[in-house]
Amino acid sequence: MTPEQRLDQLEPIIADMARKQDRMLGQIGIIVDQVSLHNVKLDDLAPRVSSVERKVESVASAVANLTVQSNRMEGKVDSLQNEMTSIRQTQEAILKLLQERLK
Repeated sequence: MTPEQRLDQLEPIIADMARKQDRMLGQIGIIVDQVSLHNVKLDDLAPRVSSVERKVESVASAVANLTVQSNRMEGKVDSLQNEMTSIRQTQEAILKLLQERLK
């Protein structure tokens, strides 16, 4: 094979590779543009995320406070129930004593 024939074989391959490379460079440019746009959007979102995080912390703190208050209230309700039971028992004892004396 002569060098000219060999060159004739390589030319279409090299031309095809150059076309593919040009197409890939164009696609890489588009990707770079899109990534840059997304970075700008992410930078805009950072303050919002920080604000949401602060609000979540505030809500978590409020829920913790409500839990503490709820536990206190449960303790008070239990205490009141015990007092009511004691009062009921005392009333029943008084009623029983009165019934026995009235007989």
